[in-house]
Amino acid sequence: MPGALVISGDFMAKTKKDEVMVLLAEEKIGPYVIKPWSFGRFEKVLPALIPMVPALENLGATASNIETFLEEKGLAVIGAMLPAIKGLIAATLEIEEREVAEMPLGQATVIGLTIISQNLGQIKNYLPLIVKQLGAIRASSN
Repeated sequence: MPGALVISGDFMAKTKKDEVMVLLAEEKIGPYVIKPWSFGRFEKVLPALIPMVPALENLGATASNIETFLEEKGLAVIGAMLPAIKGLIAATLEIEEREVAEMPLGQATVIGLTIISQNLGQIKNYLPLIVKQLGAIRASSN
């Protein structure tokens, strides 16, 4: 078929391999080992993600545009997440927020960015749900 997109088996194998490598990725930064979230860890991290939603909405994120928004806004998204990143780091590493507050700024930034990059797929999948739930809560309280 002219103009049809052909995806070779090699591409599919490489894509699957890359996805598995990301899932198994583990980063050591200082004394901390950062791993992609498990289901149980995501359940504990979710409350730390919720405060990030209003900041993202202020930048123009909605439930319908969140996927493209995260890709297009890049650094602005990271900036919006920074105020809540301490809770995200603490929940991900299972440490006290006090310990995160005492980290050198560069180390905390690298750890936060690593957590976000390792879990971006999950963040992109669940943020629309969080945005919708918060919108419903706001609507019912008005």
